[in-house]
Amino acid sequence: MLQVIDAKFGKMIVSPNDQYVGRGFIEYGEFSQGEVDLFDEIIRPDWVVADIGANFGSHTLYFARKARHVYAFEPQKLLYMAMCGTMALNGLMNVDTICAAVGNEVGILEVAGCDYTQPNNYGAYSIEDAQKIGGVHRVPIVRFDSPCHFMKIDVEGMERDVIIGSSDMIREYKPIIYVENDRLDKSEGLIDALRSIGYKSYWHTPSLFNPNNFFGNPNNIFEEIASLNMLSVPISANVAGLMPVDSPRHRSEE
Repeated sequence: MLQVIDAKFGKMIVSPNDQYVGRGFIEYGEFSQGEVDLFDEIIRPDWVVADIGANFGSHTLYFARKARHVYAFEPQKLLYMAMCGTMALNGLMNVDTICAAVGNEVGILEVAGCDYTQPNNYGAYSIEDAQKIGGVHRVPIVRFDSPCHFMKIDVEGMERDVIIGSSDMIREYKPIIYVENDRLDKSEGLIDALRSIGYKSYWHTPSLFNPNNFFGNPNNIFEEIASLNMLSVPISANVAGLMPVDSPRHRSEE
């Protein structure tokens, strides 16, 4: 069900049944390197990073190498345990791993999880799915209010709730936010939530396939698939080279 990969930033524990993150590491020794390239331009060694929706720890491992401290949240138990194993294998003590969902309302979530013995996109499983299906284990829903410099938020349609729940901290400490925005029905609410706390956003849409990947594999298993994300910064900040978000719909969706 799980295997260890000697990946770009260290040993990674992943599932070969995961069709995106797991397969990316098995085929390429990395996942969504275009996102990491952007992070590398932004994050400083003395920073604190929040990885909300950490999955197997694909970006957590990079963050732990780059930043002073990392908070990594993942509610799916198998993915959480794999992430903890990855941090242990690499001897990384600057990561707080938390088996919890992050949102606006504090409570308990019944998590059904996926059938991890079958091929699936484990990262596409959302809190909303868990609430509809019912669960096999219980995890807390928490607000993230610890001061940080950078937030990566990838929580399958619940990104707005994370922003609202963390809004007091965001207003005070003004972290840079990198947030997935690939659900058109959720996009306007997410953009408005960021605007309401004094943030402006820019589209960032890196391809999943990196032709210069760590394993040097020329075979593109992801074809034309790209991530659809926003880099959000305080209004006073300037961002060069990215397209400002002026509509809930990215031009790739038109």
